[in-house]
Amino acid sequence: MVRAGSAEKRPVEVLYDGGCGRCRRSVSWAAARTDTGVSYVDTVTLDATALAARGLNQEAIGTSVWLVEADRPPVGGARAVGALLTRCPKLWPLAGRLLRSRAVLPVAEPLYHAVAARRHRDQCSVPVSSRDVSTIA
Repeated sequence: MVRAGSAEKRPVEVLYDGGCGRCRRSVSWAAARTDTGVSYVDTVTLDATALAARGLNQEAIGTSVWLVEADRPPVGGARAVGALLTRCPKLWPLAGRLLRSRAVLPVAEPLYHAVAARRHRDQCSVPVSSRDVSTIA
């Protein structure tokens, strides 16, 4: 069943860095809000063959979150976050469309990558509480 407000109904995978506390907290937040068509995959669990099957490599997954949908190229960074937000209820789909718009994306993408580049210096060394870590599938 797809929640109201979900613009997309095709199953997608969100690939994230499970070694990053900020990433795990973000995934926990999103998993509580997205529909059942979204699965969350810690990139630590994927080998080179599994990444290649998704159109990605080790270098790519080290720089951003990725949203993978069958028969479409993977999208990363702010685009992936925007696409994921369109799968959330209430006003989040509007925020997701705005984030991916031609007016906002040129600012959002470099900002996303600036934050992502600092993730291991910021919160990743901070332990994540047990309520932030859940089995997400």
